[in-house]
Amino acid sequence: MRSIFTKDFNKCAITNIYKGARRIEVHHVFGAANRKKSTRRGFVVPLVAEIHPNGAYRDEKECKRLTGRSIKDLDLYLKQICQKYYEQVYGTRREFIEEFGRNYL
Repeated sequence: MRSIFTKDFNKCAITNIYKGARRIEVHHVFGAANRKKSTRRGFVVPLVAEIHPNGAYRDEKECKRLTGRSIKDLDLYLKQICQKYYEQVYGTRREFIEEFGRNYL
């Protein structure tokens, strides 16, 4: 699996905490119907379980402590990074919206 965020899936791309110290989960930035598109474009990121926006172990207070952001803000931040990358590498904003359903910038 390829990621625009990191090459090391044994470490959280946001907190730099390694697997073993905490549980690491792979987050598909655009999930549900866009999960395969996220994988294909590299819009996946390893995160500690407590800050994984769709994870069963997410913890709002721990996310705020580790990142300085709420889970909702972290999720938007990741989507914005992906959209900026898409617009630099793959296509236009209009094409991004057609592929992922909305504008996050």
